[in-house]
Amino acid sequence: MTSNNKICSFFIALALLYWNPISYFFIYANTQIFSVKVNHIFYWIYSIVFMIGILLMYLVQKNKFNAKINNIILIITFSGISFSAFVIIDSIIGLTLNKEVASV
Repeated sequence: MTSNNKICSFFIALALLYWNPISYFFIYANTQIFSVKVNHIFYWIYSIVFMIGILLMYLVQKNKFNAKINNIILIITFSGISFSAFVIIDSIIGLTLNKEVASV
């Protein structure tokens, strides 16, 4: 496994820390949106993304992709990490917001 594959695998693993069903539950369990049944489809989307991520990490470690595909996977993974960071920041802001301000 080359160093580029190790870096790509690391970023895939880091993205999987955010894009898994357990983190979805921890981020949204205390919110009102979690009680809506239609939004539980996102739980399954997170599950599918998690499984695809594990498969991609395995294929990258086995060197099944060329450098161009590895770079595309790395860009998508980094974008997923960035988006997850924004969601976590939004969740923290929402949880720490004063309840009186939120009820207005």
